[in-house]
Amino acid sequence: MSHLLSYVLLLSIAGFVSVSCRSQVTISRELRNEGFHRTLVSSIDIYSTSETYPCSLLLVEYLPGSVYVDSDQLLGLVAKNSLSAFLNTSVNVEATADSEKAIPFKAFIFPADQLTPKITRSIELPLHLRYQPATSGGGIKNINIGQPSLFQRCTKDNSDPTAKTFDLACSSLDRSLCKWTKLDATITPAILTTGVPAGNTDLGLYVSIASYVLLYGATFYIARTIYFKNYY
Repeated sequence: MSHLLSYVLLLSIAGFVSVSCRSQVTISRELRNEGFHRTLVSSIDIYSTSETYPCSLLLVEYLPGSVYVDSDQLLGLVAKNSLSAFLNTSVNVEATADSEKAIPFKAFIFPADQLTPKITRSIELPLHLRYQPATSGGGIKNINIGQPSLFQRCTKDNSDPTAKTFDLACSSLDRSLCKWTKLDATITPAILTTGVPAGNTDLGLYVSIASYVLLYGATFYIARTIYFKNYY
């Protein structure tokens, strides 16, 4: 009986230590602005019970091909905020949503380090919606943005021994691989959905007629203006 009690006590202590080393993480997300140019805002709240600071943080966004991030804008974002970031591939900013060049990609974002048990980080990522191909009837095309993943890497590894680790870039400047622990985060909403208008092919004939009328009308007006200016 004494051996059994000792075993149960050891399991309880191990469970307490494991829990004490875990972090409570919530991520609230929203898309701001309207039209084709949006801002993806992720508000991260972390409360950790272990003293393993400083800890580096990495937020990985998994983005569909129907959106894109401008690399120049990303550099500007880095310059203005205490974070660094890079994309896992080059992104074609001119491709339409139905183009083979519009491929899914990842954004690796490194916020400021965690130096205290409780922190809040707000990340604003400029997103641009690609133009959708016209369809019969037109309407609104829904675009879904899934959940990101949040990783942590501490100077002293005191993470849950059962937690999964991943080999990811150490930083935006150092692309060599480091061991990162994935944090179990509560993310709301689970899926972000936004709508982008698609053209109506049923109106193609009318649009073509109006375009030709405007084109030839403008050409005639410009030629007439030049003629009267030179000869009258």
